[in-house]
Amino acid sequence: MSHQPNEEQESTFLWTPLVIPLGAIVLHFQGWSQFLASVSKMLQQSSLEEFSSALSFWFLGALSHPLMEAAFDISELLHASPGPRVLGLVPWSFLLGALVVGIALVQSDKLRTVVGSTCVAWVLAYMGAGLDGTTTGDYNIQLDDSYQGRVVQGCPSPELVQALRTSQQFDYQKYQGRWYWHKVHDWTQFHQMYDTTLDIQLTTDDTTSMVTGYINTLTIKGPSPENSPLAWDKSPLLQGVRYSWKGEIDTTSDNKNGVSQESGFGVTFPNYIIDVDKDYQELVQFQCIEVGGVRLYEGIDFMSRSPTMTDAQLDKMHQRARSIDPYGASPDQMQRIPQLQQQQQAEVDNAWQDLWKWLQVDRYLDQSL
Repeated sequence: MSHQPNEEQESTFLWTPLVIPLGAIVLHFQGWSQFLASVSKMLQQSSLEEFSSALSFWFLGALSHPLMEAAFDISELLHASPGPRVLGLVPWSFLLGALVVGIALVQSDKLRTVVGSTCVAWVLAYMGAGLDGTTTGDYNIQLDDSYQGRVVQGCPSPELVQALRTSQQFDYQKYQGRWYWHKVHDWTQFHQMYDTTLDIQLTTDDTTSMVTGYINTLTIKGPSPENSPLAWDKSPLLQGVRYSWKGEIDTTSDNKNGVSQESGFGVTFPNYIIDVDKDYQELVQFQCIEVGGVRLYEGIDFMSRSPTMTDAQLDKMHQRARSIDPYGASPDQMQRIPQLQQQQQAEVDNAWQDLWKWLQVDRYLDQSL
């Protein structure tokens, strides 16, 4: 009988792996319930292949945010730790702390359970905030999200987008080259990115030499010096991660309407040029993915040929793009991307960068075509 309290405590503790994550879901219950309802609608109104590809795309982007943020925070903690560094890389104090934590986790089943459950709960709470729409600037992962209290369902029709555009004629020859991202509404990109560029290379038909499409190559660096002042110059992403996807232009039209079909990451989606100035120095483009009548993703890019833009210039871009505010173009729904090329040293030289070069990390981070 003397062992009964301990047995009851053990029985109660067995629920810990469920209770802690469940609490995170309850905290954002409305967001999660709306998400499940939208997923059910997608499943009913789309093919299994389309549904699985779309959901894989969503989960990849939704999960990468909290995992990247955790990695950046741990990196900042590592480089803030005091004391001499082993091989110029890791402080002894950080190694000692990691060793103590590791031993404690190995020796205690309960501690492993609590820590594991807490980590899962943190990810669920992070995603729940995005599903609630409370992190609209860089992580609004709501499906069919709302604008000014009204749910905006699905993507706009091509005819409606045509009416929303300020630029009805578009020259793809002037589209190619390098663009600098200054503001985006895109939850697939992590919060601490900076110096983001988009390089566009036109593709042509071998026989007719007609422009038939283009290749996008996006370069992202992170974490930014503003958010991670101690870790940014030790990051493997200092030289940028690059990946590409393709765009196809409708060759049956005159190719001047600024509408193309892009494909990558397991999904296909339209890209609309909403606004471009006459000199092709500033541009607003909009992408939208709808599956089974549910809007899964919307992307909006404010781009310029110049790495610098003033707040006044960006305000004018917001005015020209206000027709797509319900889809994420309003100032509170977009993330400002620092362009710091002018402020950084030409070459960063430290033990961490030497390690990444020795490991040839840049080869794995360059997924461009």
